Amino acid sequence: MKKPIMLTALLLALAAALSACTPSKKNVVPVGGETPAPDAMQTNQPYQIGEDVYYAIKLEHTSIYYPDGADEASAEYVLEYTAPVFTGGGSRDESMNEAVALFIDELMLRVNDERLPFADRAEGEPAPKTLVTCVVSESRGYINVIFDESVSFSGGEELYRRALVFDREGTERGLAYVSGCYEPAPLVAQRIFDIINASPSEYYTDIELSDIISEIDLFSGYCVMPNGFRVFMPAGAVAPEAKGVVEFEIDSGVLMPPFVGDMISTQAYEELRPILNDLCTACVIRYESFEGAMSAYAATEFMARRMLGSDYDLGGDYITVPKADFEAVYASLIAEGDFPGIDELAHDMRLDSGAYVISREFLTYVYSISFESAELHNDGTLVLSGSLMYGAPGDASASFVSGVTVTLSPWEDSPCGYRVVSFIMM
Repeated sequence: MKKPIMLTALLLALAAALSACTPSKKNVVPVGGETPAPDAMQTNQPYQIGEDVYYAIKLEHTSIYYPDGADEASAEYVLEYTAPVFTGGGSRDESMNEAVALFIDELMLRVNDERLPFADRAEGEPAPKTLVTCVVSESRGYINVIFDESVSFSGGEELYRRALVFDREGTERGLAYVSGCYEPAPLVAQRIFDIINASPSEYYTDIELSDIISEIDLFSGYCVMPNGFRVFMPAGAVAPEAKGVVEFEIDSGVLMPPFVGDMISTQAYEELRPILNDLCTACVIRYESFEGAMSAYAATEFMARRMLGSDYDLGGDYITVPKADFEAVYASLIAEGDFPGIDELAHDMRLDSGAYVISREFLTYVYSISFESAELHNDGTLVLSGSLMYGAPGDASASFVSGVTVTLSPWEDSPCGYRVVSFIMM
């Protein structure tokens, strides 16, 4: 992961130059996981923020002076904020820009309803101010956009933090979805509670687990890190307010089933989880279990989902995958390694000029598996058992569908180290 760029210094340097009395956007600069080359800053060319996904990003800085007609010298209140604009085009960038715009709308509402009525600039003193800085980073295929909002009145200052986490399709995601854990709050809260108890002098002494659960926000109060998550606790929630927003590092293993780390590595499990989610979504359409070979219908649905977001997915209406590559991917995931062919009643896919051509249009239903137990056999075979769920982790409509058992055999050429031998719904 590249290091995020803090923009506070940039904002302070720009403040003296801003004198408009209505919203004005100035000094647009790109920001990403690392400082871009000078030509990228001048031309706003796309540059790499993650390992294999390119995002064209610029920052827009806005200063607003209140009331209308005021300038920096006469303003009774000042709002300054910096926000990213995703400029690559397409539905992904549009979705992320809409989420950022909603944050700005809510920011403006807070200023107008909660702060302007109390604005009273003392003679010779700076105007009360709301200042919003921004950090953009990438980790594990997710984009983190973190806003720090400071509010200053009469020498005092309050700090708030809000995070937006986007997946590769530009959809805002909560920690439950990213972790694959349907009930993450108790586990995260327990980990934070343990960290606090290990260093009690740094925190309030009367904190209870229920206090932490009531304060954590696992949708907009966290970000994705290389080995887990960073959870933000509001200023004053678990430590003196002067300490500001308090951050807690939560390892991915905290939110994984108990057998992970003993029977299967954390990395292998993280690679395996989305593969099995695609598999169960493909199989449940016709409620098909299999032992050995998959049906052509389920295999077509499964591989269509596997190719979405892959290196072959260039964002157009169709994904084109060379026949040999497509079938090698299938063979690396399913123990009965020969792709059974396209079922024309399944997803829109065709074989054309030595390549599989796959429509990017997908039905909206999604299924996933909440694993609960595992058995490791002497030959390395791993049998996972759990609940097949309708709805992704974090969905309010998520519900139990059936029990499920998945048998895996070790395979070196698989991205997760295993191939699926059987998938049995009960």
